[in-house]
Amino acid sequence: SYFPILVDTERYGMTRDELYFRMREQGVFARRYFYPLISTLPMYCKLPSAVSDNLPVATRIASQIICLPMHHELNDADVEKIINIISKK
Repeated sequence: SYFPILVDTERYGMTRDELYFRMREQGVFARRYFYPLISTLPMYCKLPSAVSDNLPVATRIASQIICLPMHHELNDADVEKIINIISKK
């Protein structure tokens, strides 16, 4: 169970990684999804098909997507905390 969101740096004002680390600093553990992008792993990165220019959509999405916490112990206060972290720029 995941709750992925895309962080559009231009519209949001910070990168996915900046949001990720901001959340971690406040005790919220999100996941950088598609991180690292599989084409960057040692067994694939030397393949011509793995060049980021050949994978523009995957490369962009991999740098923007973050999965917010979603689990059975998440309460309303936790949800509010996550919302507040995301909404503060």
